[in-house]
Order: sequence, then C-alpha cells, then structure tokens
Amino acid sequence: HGHRTVCFLQVRSMVEIVLQSATGHLEDRKDLQQRIAGYRGGYAAEERRRLERKLFSGDLLGVVATNALELGIDIGDLDVTIHVGVPPTVASVWQ
Repeated sequence: HGHRTVCFLQVRSMVEIVLQSATGHLEDRKDLQQRIAGYRGGYAAEERRRLERKLFSGDLLGVVATNALELGIDIGDLDVTIHVGVPPTVASVWQ
C-alpha cells in the first residue's frame, strides 16, 4: 500500500536485470509498472535528480539502485530497503 522501497545492488548490470524482472512480475499491474525505476551511476545526473524527486514525492514506489543513490537519500523517507548481495563493508550497509 504505497510503501516506498529501494532495492540496493552491488553491480550496475544487475539493476537492469532486477528491474526487468520486477516489471515482468507486474505485467498485470501496468499502474505499478509505471511506479518503479532503475537508478545507477551510468544515468545522466539530470535523470538521477528526476528519479530522486519522483521517489521522495511518492510518484515512484520502488527504485532498483546501486550505491549511486546512497549519497542523495534520507533513509527516513523510505519504508523498505532491500540489500541484494553482501556489501563489501559494514559501513556500506549503513550508508
């Protein structure tokens, strides 16, 4: 019910794979497909800022991201975080 979620991955290529899988699972929910997006360092800065605004305004419910997102995020604005894989350090988890 509108939980803002970020799924963190270690590798850029996995962002696209997980996003494609999530979109596939929502095939019968086009309304929700429109509310998830990928976020990684390879995207232009303008696109990353747009995605951040959409996430924190509630327009996006889910973002599949690398740690490129961690610097611009206030964890208090999220309902759920999912960490796929083992971060290299404990500090990476807390970031």
